[in-house]
Amino acid sequence: MREGLTNDVETVERAEELEEKIERTDELYGLTNGVRKIVEESVNS
Repeated sequence: MREGLTNDVETVERAEELEEKIERTDELYGLTNGVRKIVEESVNS
């Protein structure tokens, strides 16, 4: 049980790191939330 919780915490931490990188990239390229949503939808199609 403890191992599963550790894996969950690590996964959440990794997701937060990736979200921060995405936000920095968006700022670097001047992407708005609207443009980001369009890109995400096109990738997920």
